[in-house]
Amino acid sequence: MNSLGEFHFKFKKGKISSKKRIVAIDTEWAKNWRAEEKVIPFCCSFHTIYIDNALSTIDLDDICMESEIYFRSQTDSTQGYIDKVEQILSSYIDYDTIFVGHQLSSDLYTFVQNSKNKLDNTLYLIESLRLRKKKGSGKMLSVIDTRYDIKNRIRGNGGEKLRNVSLKYKVYAIQNELNEVSLTKMYNQYVIDGDVEKREKLSVMNWRHSFQTALICLLDMYPDCLIHNKKFDQDFLVTNDIIQEMGKSKFRYLNSEEYNRSCTLEGINEYCRRYTESK
Repeated sequence: MNSLGEFHFKFKKGKISSKKRIVAIDTEWAKNWRAEEKVIPFCCSFHTIYIDNALSTIDLDDICMESEIYFRSQTDSTQGYIDKVEQILSSYIDYDTIFVGHQLSSDLYTFVQNSKNKLDNTLYLIESLRLRKKKGSGKMLSVIDTRYDIKNRIRGNGGEKLRNVSLKYKVYAIQNELNEVSLTKMYNQYVIDGDVEKREKLSVMNWRHSFQTALICLLDMYPDCLIHNKKFDQDFLVTNDIIQEMGKSKFRYLNSEEYNRSCTLEGINEYCRRYTESK
């Protein structure tokens, strides 16, 4: 157990060689309109990719990454959980960092609207996001929203779902966890039974979302870079096997047969086929 509790996890891959980094933030929340707290944040992840300015080929095996996940424990109050996420965010605030999220304002406002305490770091990030396209706004953080700000491979004004954007950038993030149940229902079931596998699945989904978002940002920043996957010798990127490599020692679910399938070429092809058929 560490200082923030038993469901606070950190993962790392590779050796850090650069201060410049992309930090993607994603938050999961459950809705319960009958409860006093209508929206309940329960998992937040920060996925960091360190940027090499001389990047010519993007291969995930060669990129240094870190991930931090904080899942709300059943003893956390909403305010207690939000305060701890604010504490984590404070460790990322600097001007060498590019913050990114997919519809990031919604994730950040989930904390603000449910907090009785002032969240200085979250509010600073929100203000930087709001003023990101205005000149003369003073010293602000670098913030990108991949739903609206990315330019390459996306037509019009953006606004597409994360899955759609990921596929256009050849980022394959296979999400088998929600094949038979919604995220909110899985979380509500977890609150009742405390099942470890449900918590791990929810944590992995959240991690995958921030990982996807970081990759989209990276690919949009370096549109002329080649993309390569050593494992399959293909020109696409896969999040699932990297997550497995980084997290399998702490999440038993990542060693399951169900998850292993999502890391195979067969599983990737099946995912792409289902997406094509659903369009």
